[in-house]
Amino acid sequence: MKKLSNRGFTIIELLIATVIFAVILLVITGAIIQFSRIYYKGTVTSRTQEVARTAINDISQNIQFGSGTVPSITPLPSGDTAFHYITVGTKCYSYQANTQVSTSQHALVVTDGACPVLAAFPANGTELLGENMQLVGLSISTSGSLYTVQVHVVYGDSNDFQDSTKKSCKAIILGGQFCAVAELKTTVVKRIE
Repeated sequence: MKKLSNRGFTIIELLIATVIFAVILLVITGAIIQFSRIYYKGTVTSRTQEVARTAINDISQNIQFGSGTVPSITPLPSGDTAFHYITVGTKCYSYQANTQVSTSQHALVVTDGACPVLAAFPANGTELLGENMQLVGLSISTSGSLYTVQVHVVYGDSNDFQDSTKKSCKAIILGGQFCAVAELKTTVVKRIE
């Protein structure tokens, strides 16, 4: 008859194995969280740059191929939240700087036709910025037949930036939100008078 062995793992050995397994899981979880944060930050930055590029392209094309004169607009003062509008070609751009876009709040709306004298955004327009984005600066200057268009779009809350100019983001604290900055400038020639 064979004797049964009572050998097995002791409680101490099981505890050590459990602690090692838990540490490995914590390291893997931390790495996954860090990778997802980096991915999300890249997505936010890319989306902000794409929106700024779309806005500047839309305005530039209307300058190039739109008829009529294009008025110059000077850079907006820092912290300006007043309602503005400008007619470029056959489009009206209504904008309000330093206002975060939400379901009930707009920042840069484009509509067909000349701008009416309103102190509000038109209901039939298209918002060019995305959710949680702000238009910080918009300027159009002219030198002969050359027009320089400059757009400054940011993503995030106002307290996510270093200062009121919103040119750079604060360091991200644990659990904080990301911000992104896109400042673009282009020069175009008016092709249709």
